[in-house]
Amino acid sequence: MSDKAKKIKKVQVKESDLVNLMDNIVKEAVNAEKKKFIAEQAMKTKKANDLLESRIARLEAKLRG
Repeated sequence: MSDKAKKIKKVQVKESDLVNLMDNIVKEAVNAEKKKFIAEQAMKTKKANDLLESRIARLEAKLRG
């Protein structure tokens, strides 16, 4: 290995900056999962509504006919 590969860099970060960075990462992950959950719920609601509408349409057709 070369000297560059063996070299270790140390970076000093304030604790508050590290906490803020972690907080931002968690917020982004939560927001992404929230959007995914909301989209999944919207699809489930749409499917349920479509099913109900089709059943209602069949019942109306039977009542009319």
